[in-house]
Amino acid sequence: MIKEMAALEFPTYDNLYFKSAIDPTSRIDLVEDYWEVELYGQSNSNHGPWNSLRDYCEGLADTGLTRLPKVNVPQVLSYHGSAEEHYNLIQTTRAVFRKLIGNPLVENASAPILLLADFHKRNIFVSANDPTTVIQTFPSLKKRVKLNEETKEEKKAREDESICGKTLDVVFKGFIPKIQAARDTDETVFRPFRYCHTSWRERVPVIRQQLIEIWKRWDELGLTGQCPHTPTETELVEHKKQYEEFETAQRMKASFMQILHITSDGFVEQVRWDEVRTKFVELYDILMDIRKDLEDAEDGYNAIGTAKMIWAFDEPDKIK
Repeated sequence: MIKEMAALEFPTYDNLYFKSAIDPTSRIDLVEDYWEVELYGQSNSNHGPWNSLRDYCEGLADTGLTRLPKVNVPQVLSYHGSAEEHYNLIQTTRAVFRKLIGNPLVENASAPILLLADFHKRNIFVSANDPTTVIQTFPSLKKRVKLNEETKEEKKAREDESICGKTLDVVFKGFIPKIQAARDTDETVFRPFRYCHTSWRERVPVIRQQLIEIWKRWDELGLTGQCPHTPTETELVEHKKQYEEFETAQRMKASFMQILHITSDGFVEQVRWDEVRTKFVELYDILMDIRKDLEDAEDGYNAIGTAKMIWAFDEPDKIK
């Protein structure tokens, strides 16, 4: 079935919806019940469908710009970045896209393909009368990290998963060249496409890091001309500091996700809310106590303030 799905030809880059969902003037008809349309509403005039990779890249950049706040927004996270910083980095990424268009690294992996991007259990809809009946699905691949010793059943499941992964790898390489071409694309080239339109959510260090990596490898990747992103030594030093803060925050966030069994956006099943909130507060207090000891040991270092500046979740007193 994967081979048949990958073989489907799509004339544009955009999103797939039922025909009855949106104004016919904004769509391109595909088959009897489905059509393609933009995802994010009418705030972005460049919302597709896009007929070429160049147009699609312009749409990514324009979408990123429309998600920036129109007024100054106080940022709790030290590394988030101002709207102006995001604007400049998105425009630089747009310039990088224009350089990448036509390069075999991108062109060979740019054919439109059907993809389910939001792949988790909250996007699986079941019947109100029979919860065992799935009526609509955007399937989920969610892995829960176990902190206790692995059981025999878990070990068998992990081994089976590994076999399935290797089998799927063979299928991609042997039967679905369209997907394999994308999988073979150098990550350095691919990442700007991933983060440009979500810059405000991902934070400044993320999108800047992708631009720095492609700048460092510009000649190695066989790209012509000068890289649109050419940071100064001062900018590199400041970025290194911000990126380290960002990585520290992500490690802290990952630890909380593993211990509390929550998702990256803090989602908790309602039946576990009281239990998780209690543990969350306990862990937060332990962290602050550790930072206070560090602050006392290093005179002049605002360890608690720094921890709060990189904290990835709401503080306990803001959680009801």
